[in-house]
Amino acid sequence: MKIVLDKIFAFLFLFILSPIMVMVGILIKLTSPGPVLFKQKRVGREAGVFKLYKFRSMKNGSDDKEHKEFMQRRIKGMLTEKDREGGIYKLKNDKRVTWIGRVIRAYGIDELPQFLNVLKGDMSIVGPRPALPYEVELYQGWQKERLKISPGITGLWQIQGRNRLDFEEGIRLDLKYIAEKSLTADFKIMFKTAWILLFRRER
Repeated sequence: MKIVLDKIFAFLFLFILSPIMVMVGILIKLTSPGPVLFKQKRVGREAGVFKLYKFRSMKNGSDDKEHKEFMQRRIKGMLTEKDREGGIYKLKNDKRVTWIGRVIRAYGIDELPQFLNVLKGDMSIVGPRPALPYEVELYQGWQKERLKISPGITGLWQIQGRNRLDFEEGIRLDLKYIAEKSLTADFKIMFKTAWILLFRRER
């Protein structure tokens, strides 16, 4: 039932939001050179690797070395005061992000193409945050339990703290979702995600 509902909602969201997605694609193309969509390897269910789609919010060809080092510090619990000034989910004042990228990130619009991942079966609408391969390499045994189900566009981690939670706290929320998952919980998370994006968005 979850798989069927995922595909129905993904199709509906893509159809309803298609005018916004077309407009965003045009703005990205007009304001910075490079492709409209950003594709990145992520780790999904049972540690399978897939290509995640997002609207490109960074300058084309940006180096991810700084972000990789940041994520390594975060997972190991070795964040600096400078890291924490910007929250522990993202780099503060990331110079790789374009001006249109900052706008679409603030409203979560950059993640709309992930509904294509849902239609393909790579992701679910609600589930654990899709991990980067170099994150998974640093996981402890118990943390790999979050890979038992498909990752989601949104989830318990994202709505309960996002950039304010330590990495381990976020993992525990993912595991809590897996242990208690239900369609009712999914609908609650979806509605709360919409509320946060509309009224409590983080820039």
